[in-house]
Order: sequence, then C-alpha cells, then structure tokens
Amino acid sequence: MSSYQWIGPRVIHELAKEYRIWRFLQPTSENGIPTRAIWFQTGIILLLLVSGTIQQVMIYSTFLLQAMGTLAVASYLRIPSEGHRFRSPGRPYLQYFFIIFNIFAMGFLFYEKPWESIVGLGILALGAATYFVSTRQ
Repeated sequence: MSSYQWIGPRVIHELAKEYRIWRFLQPTSENGIPTRAIWFQTGIILLLLVSGTIQQVMIYSTFLLQAMGTLAVASYLRIPSEGHRFRSPGRPYLQYFFIIFNIFAMGFLFYEKPWESIVGLGILALGAATYFVSTRQ
C-alpha cells in the first residue's frame, strides 16, 4: 500500500492532465505537490484496506497486475519488428511464453480464488468504463 501511496498520486495527476473526467484531481500545491491526487489515492487505499483481508487484497490486486502485464506484452507484439530500434530477444516466442504462462496463472488464480479474481476484473471494468467515458467527452 505504501508504494501505491508514493507513486500513485503522481500517476493520477498526470492522468488528470490528459482526461477531462479526472481534471478535478489536477491542481497542485504551491510546491507542486498533487494534494488532491494524494487524498484521492488515500481514499482508494482505505477502501482497499476495509474491503477484505490483506490476503484478499493482495490476490485481487495481483490478478489485476497480472492481467495488465499480459496486455502490455501482448500490445508489444503489435509493433512491427522491422525498422524498430529495440530488438527483443527471442521475439515473439518469449512473449508468447509469457502471455501463455500468465493466462494459466490467472486461470489458476480464478479457479482457486474466484471471488477475489472477480473483484480484480471488476476493478478492471471500472477503469475501462472511466476510460471510455473520458474519451467520449
């Protein structure tokens, strides 16, 4: 939770610059500290703390982070390899292995802890909904 509190408000502040739905979180103090984003992040952390046990919170945040990592690597596969300065070793086989491994890990997690996995998917759906609302504004 402390790492979320450290970097999270800065990410939220930058997000508020790009998307109108989050503009109310953009103001900073006279020292450039994103105070509204810090309070917003504090609210999210408190909501996480009261939403379940530490194990449950870790499981649904792990499920969500696993899904985001998988999507990030999958999106890398859409970049044409010709003329690109960064060459990934074993492309695309290592990336496919990573994606397949993560899908199996998320499937296992969903099988073992379905409620926590559904909560993680719900958080992902909430984020996707706010993204689509903000792109239509």
